[in-house]
Amino acid sequence: MNQFFKKITFVAVLIIAVTSVVLGQTQQQTNLPKGAKLKTIKYKNFDYAIVGYVADKKFVEGQKLVFLKTKEKSGVIPLMYVAIPYNKTVLTDTITSGMYVVKDGISYLEYSIAEQRKGSTTKGLYKISNSENSNTLTAIKADASNLKIEPADIYFYQGYYNNYPMNNIPVTLQKQSENYILTMEFNDRALETSVSPDDIKKYGFLRFDDLIKHSQNVTLNFKNGNIFIGVVEKSNDKYTAKQGEYHFSTGETYEGALGRENLIYRNGRIFVPDKGETTFTDGSTANGDWLKQYNFTDNEWKQIYDNSKSLTEIRDNAIRVNDEKQIKLREEKIAQERAEQEKRIKEQQRKQEYISKYGEYFGMLISKGELDTGMSQAMVNEVWNKDFFVISKSIRSGKTVEIWEFSKDKMQMAILNEGAKNKDSGGGEAALTAIFLMGLSEQLGGPKAPQMIIFTNNKLTDIYR
Repeated sequence: MNQFFKKITFVAVLIIAVTSVVLGQTQQQTNLPKGAKLKTIKYKNFDYAIVGYVADKKFVEGQKLVFLKTKEKSGVIPLMYVAIPYNKTVLTDTITSGMYVVKDGISYLEYSIAEQRKGSTTKGLYKISNSENSNTLTAIKADASNLKIEPADIYFYQGYYNNYPMNNIPVTLQKQSENYILTMEFNDRALETSVSPDDIKKYGFLRFDDLIKHSQNVTLNFKNGNIFIGVVEKSNDKYTAKQGEYHFSTGETYEGALGRENLIYRNGRIFVPDKGETTFTDGSTANGDWLKQYNFTDNEWKQIYDNSKSLTEIRDNAIRVNDEKQIKLREEKIAQERAEQEKRIKEQQRKQEYISKYGEYFGMLISKGELDTGMSQAMVNEVWNKDFFVISKSIRSGKTVEIWEFSKDKMQMAILNEGAKNKDSGGGEAALTAIFLMGLSEQLGGPKAPQMIIFTNNKLTDIYR
């Protein structure tokens, strides 16, 4: 019999030990009422047990309760001459635990769950009951029924986005007053938004993407000092500004649509949004794409952006570059008009010189670069340089006949020799340009050198093209 009692004593000690470990420090902030005792109440018919303080046949509020599964275990205790059968209810796995509270006649369990694998902590309330006729928790076995546990409110969650610590995106959802504050920490920005209980009920407590997607007041605090408030969208596992107010650390504000096709930053460079309204640091505003009016080269745009650290500086530099460009264009136009005027004056002077020297008819032809029979060699030389030709002379029927045959080689050599004489004033480059333009002029249908010119007694008689 001593062995039997030893077995029973061992089981009792085991139950007490489990109860003590589970409860930990059982005395909480609330003082225990007189006569309260720590009990393990086994509801054998429903396979669970409750460990906690009981007073006046009720669980004590403000104290920790532990809910455990139970099972029936039977066997025999062998003695020297007989085997004594036994049947007992043993405690197994923990169902849940938490602080016991009662609000408006409903029993709740305030709990805190830390999941090491997910790196998360969840705090909230379970509605808990085991009475057929009420929403309360009874310590009287005769009044008990199946244990009912329902999530009532989760007021705190701290963990990681998608429950995966390795993605390094911490998430916190905490109840403040009537609403919840949701925060997420990315490597270059922090997200914060207020979530209503209706949204929690509609989308779920940990459905972060849905809660953020349907929020109209998301705040993005960027590490560079910029702040966005409005609607966001998801892009590459981050949330980016879509529609709202973008406050730059440099003092500007942009209000309107952004989104993936209208980025504030691209490849580390600030870009101008092309919709909505921009307010500059001086208080002035501009709508839409206020850079669209400028027609800059790629190099000019690069200089503007490389020398700008804010939208205001982009605007001011664009105005400056445009003003400088317009001044330069006006100066170039004036210089061109002046050059054309000087050219016209010189042409008019040459025409008058030709007319004075060779008469009205031939003077006009020479000024236009044209040839006609009856011209002297001097007149022809004014239009086509004599050095461009191979010259031969003969006498026929008592008349002196002189033939000029055009030579491209002689033309190029004559032009280069002339350039060499004036090399100090850029004559060499001018000579090469002249040769190029002579060939280009012919290709484009311009003046073409005559292939042969015949003079009889120093008067032009025949022209062969």
